[in-house]
Amino acid sequence: MIVSITSVKRLEDMSSVGRLHLMLDGDSDVIVSVHPQTDDGLIGNGANVEFCTIGLGGGGSPRTYQALRELMKAMALDNLDTHYASRKCEDEPLTIRGE
Repeated sequence: MIVSITSVKRLEDMSSVGRLHLMLDGDSDVIVSVHPQTDDGLIGNGANVEFCTIGLGGGGSPRTYQALRELMKAMALDNLDTHYASRKCEDEPLTIRGE
């Protein structure tokens, strides 16, 4: 079984407010979400963009899609590394699934 990441979040480096959230939807499209997080843990207004799986009716950006999948892995590794734990979002653990 190959394990893949379906959701990963990371705080930006310059503050504890901005956060990047990458997730896979049911079709394995990558959704990129950039939102501020308020002091009380609520998510503020931001933006979402979606890059579709290659070959399934979308996939107009195959290199971008692959790079985002690699970014998800890199963010997950940073979240697991205790040296960089201060940038990890605590509100959601890594979500994984077998492929």
